[in-house]
Amino acid sequence: MIKAVFTDIDGTLKNSQRNVTEHTKEILRKCKEKNLEIILVSGRSREHMLKFKEDLNLSDYLISSNGADIYNAKDNETIYSSCINKIELKILYNYIKQNGYRIKLNYEDKMLVNKAFHPDELLCIKKDEEILDIIDKKEIVQCVVMNSDLNKMKEFKQYFYAHFKDLKIENESKKLIDESLPEMEQYYCDIINKDVSKGQAVEKLARKLYGSTTEIVTVGDGENDISMFKTTYNSVAMGNASQYVKGFANYQTRSNDDEGLAYMLETILEKNKSTL
Repeated sequence: MIKAVFTDIDGTLKNSQRNVTEHTKEILRKCKEKNLEIILVSGRSREHMLKFKEDLNLSDYLISSNGADIYNAKDNETIYSSCINKIELKILYNYIKQNGYRIKLNYEDKMLVNKAFHPDELLCIKKDEEILDIIDKKEIVQCVVMNSDLNKMKEFKQYFYAHFKDLKIENESKKLIDESLPEMEQYYCDIINKDVSKGQAVEKLARKLYGSTTEIVTVGDGENDISMFKTTYNSVAMGNASQYVKGFANYQTRSNDDEGLAYMLETILEKNKSTL
């Protein structure tokens, strides 16, 4: 019997218009009624995910910042946190400041930016001295570097790989991997400690809650979801995932624009019913 589904958000729970459909919301409500826990796993900040899980009435357990943070919202408990070295982060921030990149830092249930791109980031803008003070005093779990110029982001990647051995780019704009894809308004790289992943966090939380990973399902669409697929046999790739990503999952569902997650959840609910 499946007890929990660990799901990615963007490209999985959300469609290509960045919405959760009404049908998907209805299926999520049914999961709640049937005690099938839906646990969010994302590269997004804890702050963003708290709002999102409240809107959809999902599990209080959250895995954010690509696995660098595991949080229990009900008890206000940080279960796991992997913080970036402050010296390395200052070196990275200095490069970003000097070369005109945007930066986002995730810490606790907050995030900051040096420049806003979306309207909802305006309240998160911090000045240089504030950012350096937060780096000194807070535990930063993820850094996101952004720029609207693709070539500038390529330059950043070259700099990053030449200077940082204990950090890694865990997730990035798909066009940075495949230039045949359409242009985007903004390109990004998610940076975390090299020993952190969604999969590692899923395994930690699943063992804490259920004793093993045998009664959970993992689902996603991106390369940063591959580590999740490796944690359990019950791994599901979205139909909109690349062939490379699909190769690591044991099952596939429909695309995010064809409500693939909802379809998969309905299937699980039916199978759970038959095992009662």
